[in-house]
Amino acid sequence: MHGLALIGIYLAVAIAGQFIGYGVSSLVERTVPWAGMPVFLAVFFGMLVLAWPIAIAVMDWLFPETAIRKVRSRVA
Repeated sequence: MHGLALIGIYLAVAIAGQFIGYGVSSLVERTVPWAGMPVFLAVFFGMLVLAWPIAIAVMDWLFPETAIRKVRSRVA
């Protein structure tokens, strides 16, 4: 069930990021028309990559019992 929540959080963050990317690229396109599409594509692909770590952080905050604890092994 937590996996479904993680995917839902990822989709929400990715969609919100795409709206932000659209707004940023629209503002850029008004001032520099040729730069609108490259800015949109950069934000689009960047948000798809960044949405996953953000979704994991939100998941760890919402469900702390599922957080992955990094254990450092001691070298004797």
